[in-house]
Amino acid sequence: ILERIEQAGIKFPIVIKPSKEGSSLGISILKNKNGLKEALHDAAYLYRQKPHPIIIEEKIEGMEFTCIIITDPITGEPIPLPPTEVVAEEGSHFFDYDQKYMPGRAHKFTPARCSDEHIKLIQQTCIKAMNTLEISNLSRIDGFLMQDGTISIIDPNTISGMGPSFFLFRQAAEINMSHTQLINHLIETELHRYKMTTTLDAKRKNQE
Repeated sequence: ILERIEQAGIKFPIVIKPSKEGSSLGISILKNKNGLKEALHDAAYLYRQKPHPIIIEEKIEGMEFTCIIITDPITGEPIPLPPTEVVAEEGSHFFDYDQKYMPGRAHKFTPARCSDEHIKLIQQTCIKAMNTLEISNLSRIDGFLMQDGTISIIDPNTISGMGPSFFLFRQAAEINMSHTQLINHLIETELHRYKMTTTLDAKRKNQE
């Protein structure tokens, strides 16, 4: 495996993770080859009854972000929300499971603390990723703003967490959408996509 890492041009530090898992489960970050065997075992046997294939990749350095894209229900045009910058807790190597789901863990800044130009670049890149992967209506795209100003996408998602303090509602609040307005927007978008808006359109017409 060390030979294959070298042949692929992957340099330490590296990230080792299960290929079919989420929420940062089973991830290890190694600065050198020490601990490689244990990290491979942890990723492959996260669930002992079902061994996972493993991904080994070079660790990316930069500003970590997550950006959510919603869709205009009438035009179908993507609406990128202001991205959130994620800063892992001091002493940790990455935004791990506990920091993602336990209240008050890690630091999250919405909008991200970068220039307006970089905000727009993040949003445009996330829209391209969403379109390339043919994700419809809603996506949450995670990535890094690199030190050279380029964007690296690491984790495209077809849905976002719906907890009251999760990224979806944080970012929507930045464009003055309440929880209720956002949920109604997502429902309306789905109804339009599946051509189920006859009743909704009739109700609007009566109100007018």
